[in-house]
Amino acid sequence: MIEEEKESVRREMKEYRRSFTLSEKRRKDEIISKKVTSNKRVIAGKKIGIYLSKEEEIDTKKIITQLLSMDKKVYIPKVIGDDLIFTHFDGNYSLLVKNRFNILEVDDKFAKDVDIDVLILPALSVDKKGYRLGYGKGFFDRYLLNKKVYSIALVYKGQIVNSLPSLCTDYKVDEYISD
Repeated sequence: MIEEEKESVRREMKEYRRSFTLSEKRRKDEIISKKVTSNKRVIAGKKIGIYLSKEEEIDTKKIITQLLSMDKKVYIPKVIGDDLIFTHFDGNYSLLVKNRFNILEVDDKFAKDVDIDVLILPALSVDKKGYRLGYGKGFFDRYLLNKKVYSIALVYKGQIVNSLPSLCTDYKVDEYISD
């Protein structure tokens, strides 16, 4: 029952994201980027984990560029089996390869897990209690279950809801940032 509810919300939120014009999306992404790079936890953190966005997601390339210019160490997720590790990323996209989900990540020969201070993660939706709805594979939930890291989900305002269906395996984020 809960999984069907989650799938319904996922479909609704994906449709919502697709409703933006390119200029609307760029404007919203720019607002979120500025909020992320001025966030007190991000400023205080030395090692920042962040996802590499897909086209329809909140653009993280500008955020990554800004983090690097702030002398932050940036780490991106890499899928190993059913788990995530975070590997150093210096901003050189040419060294990345696509994984089985068609997402760019560090090539295997460079992979080394690192503990991070702040994790910036994608979300299809968040609720007022901090529950995050992702894509349904549980990678970030499993990662956060075993790590002590401050977590920030990035969403558009229309993706914030009063309550999401959740299970005991769903992890609450510490904060979310929106436009």
